Amino acid sequence: MLAWLYLKTIGRMLPEKWNQWAKSILHYNIADNVVQTDDLLNSNREKELKDENERLKEKLKEGSKKEENQSNLNQELTKKEKEITKLKEQVKSLGEEKEIFAKFFAAQAQQIEDLELENEELKSKLAGLKKNYSELVKIAQKRGEEFLAQFKEKSEEILHLQKELIECSKEFANKIETLSADIEEKDGKIVSFTKFNEVLEQEKKEMENKNNAQQQTIFTKDQKIKEQDDLINSFRENKDINQTVKKENKSLRAQNTELKSKFSKLNNESDTKIKELKNQLEEKQAELEQAKEKDAEVENLKQQLEKEKTNLNTIEKEKKELESEVDKLQEKSQKLEESNVEIKKQKADLEGKLKSSQEENKKLQEQVQTLEKGKEWESAGIDDSLKQTSAKKEKQIEQLQEERKQAEYQAKADITKPQEEKRGLLVKIDSLKENLSVAQEQLQKQLKLNNQELLELKKEKRNVDTKLEDMDKKTKEVDAISIASTTKKTLFHSMKSSFSNGSYDLFSNKKLKEFLSHKNRELKKGFPELEGKHFCHNVLGETIKSLSNQSDGKFESNKLLELLKNNLKKLASEIIEAEVKGVVKKYCNIGNIDKELRDGVLKGKLLLSIKKCMKNLSWDEEAANAITDSVLNNFHSKDNSNLQEIVSEELIKGRMEFFSSNIELLQLASSIRDKFLSPDQKMCVQTSKENNEYELTDKAKKEYTPNSSMSHTNSTPVSVKQEARSR
Repeated sequence: MLAWLYLKTIGRMLPEKWNQWAKSILHYNIADNVVQTDDLLNSNREKELKDENERLKEKLKEGSKKEENQSNLNQELTKKEKEITKLKEQVKSLGEEKEIFAKFFAAQAQQIEDLELENEELKSKLAGLKKNYSELVKIAQKRGEEFLAQFKEKSEEILHLQKELIECSKEFANKIETLSADIEEKDGKIVSFTKFNEVLEQEKKEMENKNNAQQQTIFTKDQKIKEQDDLINSFRENKDINQTVKKENKSLRAQNTELKSKFSKLNNESDTKIKELKNQLEEKQAELEQAKEKDAEVENLKQQLEKEKTNLNTIEKEKKELESEVDKLQEKSQKLEESNVEIKKQKADLEGKLKSSQEENKKLQEQVQTLEKGKEWESAGIDDSLKQTSAKKEKQIEQLQEERKQAEYQAKADITKPQEEKRGLLVKIDSLKENLSVAQEQLQKQLKLNNQELLELKKEKRNVDTKLEDMDKKTKEVDAISIASTTKKTLFHSMKSSFSNGSYDLFSNKKLKEFLSHKNRELKKGFPELEGKHFCHNVLGETIKSLSNQSDGKFESNKLLELLKNNLKKLASEIIEAEVKGVVKKYCNIGNIDKELRDGVLKGKLLLSIKKCMKNLSWDEEAANAITDSVLNNFHSKDNSNLQEIVSEELIKGRMEFFSSNIELLQLASSIRDKFLSPDQKMCVQTSKENNEYELTDKAKKEYTPNSSMSHTNSTPVSVKQEARSR
């Protein structure tokens, strides 16, 4: 009845493998009913046979009359006895089978007890694992809180240091601005000195003219003396005339000696003053070199500031990485909690399965007990069904044990993995803390060094200012007459050599590529359209390409200079033409020209559009009026001409003139030539000093010719030409 109720109620919701036991019980009940009916029939038949046997015996005792009937009865008795023996043998075999099944169910009960003991051991192990896991979670939470507190402290320290660095950088920028203003003042003083030298040269020329006039007068007087000597020789006889002539001669000779003495004094004074001025100029040159060295130091300080900024950026990146790692730790802790919940669920499922298996085992034991009480084991086929059910139950028990082992292994793995990950993260956090402390110490040291260097620069600046003031006083005291033309020449040559040497010394220790990139930066200040074009690199690449194609790489320095100038103008014209045409196409939109001409508004609109174009080209708008006038003149002279084309032509023309003047001021071609020919760079070898002839090296051919490692030397000019052609 229980199996039937189970199948009708709970068995409908469960899978079929969980309902096999109920079906088997129902099958056994049906078989038992058949066996019971067979047993009843056998017992009734035995009783009937016994009754018949007794009757036959009575008949034999009484002595039946018929012998034939007696023989038949004997045969029937023998048959009945045989049937009884067969039934006894069947009962014996059923008893043996009953004993075997009793042993089997006893072994199953022992297995169930062992499983219950293992279940208790597993429960105790799970409780220990739970305790360990809870302790680990608490330790991880404590360490995470400690790390977060330390991280907050370090971040606050970093922010404080950043603020200090920003303030120091601001102070440093202000000091650099003051230094640059002082340098500009010094440059102004130098310009005033040059102007003063020009004035002195003019005055010296006037003095030379006066000296020439005096010398001519002396010469004329000498001629007069000679004439008078001749007259004396001719008129020796006349004593009166001779005496007067002698007196005049003496007076003229006295005047001549006085003039010669004055002239010698002036020459001596001028020589002494020239020497003094030379010494002063040498001192000024030394001071200028010191100022240039200070400028280089200022640039180095700027580079150090940039490096410190980059270090700060790296520290901020590390801080962000730490925050991301902390977030990952929190996510992993959440995942661990979720996995713990899943493990608990799995454990609850396993416990439920064990309970259900225990209940099934209890039911089986009850069924075995009920079967042992009755004589239901005598039917055939029960042995096989019981064996099948027992095998299924054993398989289910083994599966449950394996699932429990797997769950334990997974729980251990889930607990050990986060522990290892936390250890690795703690090691990383310690290393990052050490890096932060080292970076903070380095920043503090660099700040101290910067402050010391700034103080030294201030002191040196004060010394330079005092020296310049002394020089101004001395130059004011110098007599204008005593400064000869040699002073101007020496000043001009010394200034030129100092500037050229200074510019060369600035980049002598640098490589050629760095030198060219520096020149690119100088050009980009006035010509932003050259930005990102590697202009100087491309110019040098084109010149080396043309030199390698001509006369096996041999060339003269003058030829190199001409090629550099031509390539500078050529590549600049291509880039400037493309840029100007694009800007004019974008901003020079005047509309209906005929209508504007009729209304008389064409010039105003054209001026505004040209100013827009010049503004976008980063060009000074002072020349806008002159450009508009020339554009209108060309437009009126040419019939049916395009106004935009004329505007672009005029702007290109003006831009190229400005570019050529800027190149000449910067001495770009000569500086690139000198840097390229310097033996430090190993780009060329001097073959003859007389003709100033050089030859390209393999290094120059590899670095500045096609299919080389430096891709920008050849790729950019082609792109520029393509842009110019497309536009």
